[in-house]
Amino acid sequence: KDPPMFVVKDSVSVDDVFACTSWREKKLTLEITVTSDRKGTAEVGAEVLAADGKVVKRLSGEYDVVPGENVFKPSVDWPDPVTWELGRGYMYTLKTSVKINGKSCPYKDVKFGFREIWREKKKIFMNGHEQKFRVTYNFGCNRFGAKFLQGVGYNCIQFAHRTELDPQMDEKMLEYLSANGISAIIPTTAFDWNTKNPLLKPGEKREEFKRIQAKNLRRYRNWPCVAMVYMGVNCYLPQWSYEAKTPTTSRR
Repeated sequence: KDPPMFVVKDSVSVDDVFACTSWREKKLTLEITVTSDRKGTAEVGAEVLAADGKVVKRLSGEYDVVPGENVFKPSVDWPDPVTWELGRGYMYTLKTSVKINGKSCPYKDVKFGFREIWREKKKIFMNGHEQKFRVTYNFGCNRFGAKFLQGVGYNCIQFAHRTELDPQMDEKMLEYLSANGISAIIPTTAFDWNTKNPLLKPGEKREEFKRIQAKNLRRYRNWPCVAMVYMGVNCYLPQWSYEAKTPTTSRR
């Protein structure tokens, strides 16, 4: 089992910053998630830096804060961004400033690419053009292997399914893929279809599973390489059923 993870936070903190880009609306919208234990006022400011370090966009806003989770969504029109494309991994850097009741709440810089993916019937579009994904399995490759796979014609790498409850991706790998215009299909928590699985019935465990899935879907969403997220494939036979400590269970 994975060791428990504890996160120590201030009574007021910035938990997440998402740069939501829309090619169809020509707009950048930030989703800034703040947790507070009191009412107050938030002053939000942000700068978007191009690859050469120059500021290309500024956003700001003032919002009411309530106890619990707050999501602020400042936005700005952006008619002429440099889009992120396969084979051209153009990245921006987002610097965010949040003050709540005059207190600064620091948050790390966020890298993102301006791109939007959507589906129309059986076709997938990205930034206004039909997009074909030439997918290959990652074969456990590192960034050098990813570059090789790109060189032989693949533009999308699928990472293996995961059986742990809270799977962690290598963010250095996602950063490399994003910077080099390579897309990725990444896993979220797998699901076991065993009829005795408590997740198949309403209850506390199902709600906890939904909460974890929502967190997993949010964790890597700023990396433009992430084109799709999927649940585990081999879920009918989870890992615990074929480990050596259960010799009576037939192996695949």
